Amino acid sequence: MIPVIEAYNSKTNEEIKRAINGAKVINVNYYPVLAKRASQDVFFENFLLTELDRKENLEEKFFGFIKIAWLPLISIIENSDKALIAKSLAVFNKWPKSEKENFLNYVKNEKAIMKHFE
Repeated sequence: MIPVIEAYNSKTNEEIKRAINGAKVINVNYYPVLAKRASQDVFFENFLLTELDRKENLEEKFFGFIKIAWLPLISIIENSDKALIAKSLAVFNKWPKSEKENFLNYVKNEKAIMKHFE
């Protein structure tokens, strides 16, 4: 659902860290790249889990009704290993009921994502 864009994927881990570290809002194109590399760098894993849990990201809309916090979750499910997916689902389970319902409604036709919620 969220493509890995080569311009972001070709950056080194250090370049990505400089771009996202301390940024109030990051370019969402980094999320799938971070998810792909999270097993190699705990900084990326922690960053993604924090992004999922940030109140601001659960409130801020990215596009239409899609919330910013949904994007790292989708990126993790599509690009990470089982351990990080399990950690992200634990964060997801702390979201408000309406947020979880809205997210699941958004991804309901994505079988590869939905299998993690069944």
